[in-house]
Amino acid sequence: MKIIMDWKKHPERSKGLYKSEDGKLEILDKEYEFPGGYPFVMDGKIRSPYYDNECNRPGATPQSVAQELDRDYGGSDYQIFGKELYESGQRNLMMPFVRGVFGYNVEDLTPEFEKAEDGPLKLWVHLDNDGRPTAAHSEYVIGCDISAGLGGSYTSNSVATIVNSVSKTQVGEFATNTMRPEDFADYVVSLCKFFHNAYLIWEYNGSPGGAFTKRVLDQQYSNIYYREVEHKSFKKKTKNPGWWSNERNKLAVLSTLAKAIKTEEFLIRSTDLLEECRQYVYKDGRVVHSRSVRTIDDSSKGQAHGDRVISAAIAWHAVKDRPSQPKEDYRADIPLGSMAWRFKEREEKLAKSNSDGWD
Repeated sequence: MKIIMDWKKHPERSKGLYKSEDGKLEILDKEYEFPGGYPFVMDGKIRSPYYDNECNRPGATPQSVAQELDRDYGGSDYQIFGKELYESGQRNLMMPFVRGVFGYNVEDLTPEFEKAEDGPLKLWVHLDNDGRPTAAHSEYVIGCDISAGLGGSYTSNSVATIVNSVSKTQVGEFATNTMRPEDFADYVVSLCKFFHNAYLIWEYNGSPGGAFTKRVLDQQYSNIYYREVEHKSFKKKTKNPGWWSNERNKLAVLSTLAKAIKTEEFLIRSTDLLEECRQYVYKDGRVVHSRSVRTIDDSSKGQAHGDRVISAAIAWHAVKDRPSQPKEDYRADIPLGSMAWRFKEREEKLAKSNSDGWD
């Protein structure tokens, strides 16, 4: 005999049952008193405060919620980055403060940056008098997803996502599908130098990742991420550079990124990144980018792999791997009227006027 133990039948867990349809809230438990300003989740499902708390607890993923609460064991498709995340992410999108063409001296990778209105490097950070990103109250992380760089409709992008690990904010983005892994490695190492020797993490998998890794090591750039080996009771760093993905840890880093964007712990600025988030799904036990498997339009396949998301996810993984000064401290010790204070004021004004002109 099969006994179904549904949480909605539990006398405590079912308190405060509610649901929504077409964006309209319906309270099912008429006797329950919700606190003022309760954050109802309007996703069309039957929910309760217990259910909401379970969805928000540390380590919860859409997959675990589907299996443990919704009793959906079929591995059906679901969005890793849902509607709530998209709404949270939209609030923090901005036009870049500056765009430009980034280059370097091939002998020593000394960085060179020239402003250009349609330049491929997008920056959401102010530049100092030397033309470099501000160093005050900043520690930078660069996360990279690497492609073969062959160009054409079937080639995905190589992407570098730059994060200020103190303010927990995206401050840069570069994407290209025409740069070979070795050249992209030189570009990124120089970009790390431009960002005051940023902490570098990249996805090692595949021949592009291997070629990128070899060039980074040949260039003797040392501020890099080393993989962890996980035991039951502890994690230990290895001597293997770069982040290696599998289905389990890819879902974990994407879910961690999703929660950080949803709660606004991590502020993303790029519209392209947010749009790519919308199309990551968990399908038949695997993480896939829906457009990369569904598109029949050759012209879109190069943009259909969600590379910005992987780049941002491992950048955020590196931020958590090497914690920086809390954001509250970063805000508190800026002297009133200083240059840093004026930069902060400008960022806040831009954030309030970000409803037009995104690119």
